[in-house]
Amino acid sequence: QVIEMLKERQCEIKIKKLDTRIGDVKDSQNEPTRIKSLFPDVRPVAFEEAFDETFNYLRELIKK
Repeated sequence: QVIEMLKERQCEIKIKKLDTRIGDVKDSQNEPTRIKSLFPDVRPVAFEEAFDETFNYLRELIKK
């Protein structure tokens, strides 16, 4: 999903597939109770919205 979103923004992407390493964790899930207790006012944001904000911020940072 992220790669497709970057391609839509005309980013040049080179993908290099690597073998799984010892200790790699695949398809893990977190248990959010602790983080939610630390930041109780934080609300979920759509992934695409957060991605766009981050992408635009980094693009502007690179221009400087």
